[in-house]
Amino acid sequence: MALTDLAFRSKAHWGYDAGFMAACRGELTVPPAYLNTELSGIFQDGLAIYGFYLLTRTSETGLAELTFFFVDPEQIGTGVGA
Repeated sequence: MALTDLAFRSKAHWGYDAGFMAACRGELTVPPAYLNTELSGIFQDGLAIYGFYLLTRTSETGLAELTFFFVDPEQIGTGVGA
């Protein structure tokens, strides 16, 4: 839930209207199972989560695709995720 909320806040930061954001809710939802099965990283300081990424394997060769990469709007430009 915390990662989904962060993804939603991060996307909204760029000025999308409420209708667009509502339409994106499903695509911005991070299924908890992803954290157990996908390659992921969470940028945090203590309990505060500043950003995260998730990679999804796209083939049996081990190639991966960046599925999610979001940074908390208050942390954009501070080097989080760099």
